[in-house]
Amino acid sequence: MKEMRTEMKTEIRQMSDDVKDIKENCIRREEFVSHQLKLENKLDRLMEFMMKQGRQLRWTKMNCAGRCRPASFAANNGTVMRTLAIAGCDFKFLKLKGLLLALAGGMDRMALCSSINYLADSGYLQVRIEDKAPSSVSDAELEDLEVKLTPRGIQLGAA
Repeated sequence: MKEMRTEMKTEIRQMSDDVKDIKENCIRREEFVSHQLKLENKLDRLMEFMMKQGRQLRWTKMNCAGRCRPASFAANNGTVMRTLAIAGCDFKFLKLKGLLLALAGGMDRMALCSSINYLADSGYLQVRIEDKAPSSVSDAELEDLEVKLTPRGIQLGAA
């Protein structure tokens, strides 16, 4: 029995020490909630700041793209139209693969596809696949497409 009392006293002291340690080193529920609210407020302010900066960044990128891209896009369109006019593509179709080779170094594949797509949609070019069926840049591989100027494209080149 004496051993049991001693063991219980030891356990009670250990629990008492643990409770003291918890009181000294841990925060209470109220403190936790307070810190949590402060953290949430900081995160809200950070999110607002990031959204504001993100809008400004997107606007800057769009503004730059709006100013820079059309100049090169228009130049690429002009290059394609002049190249087709020089190649005599007002009465025959030219393979786009050949046009890409002719423009090597001056225009990459994606820029050529963008220009051909735009000019075809605008009615300046006619695009077909090699088996003579009408097509578009987005429907077939570049190597399978042929292109020629439409009457509207010829008029534009003559102007």
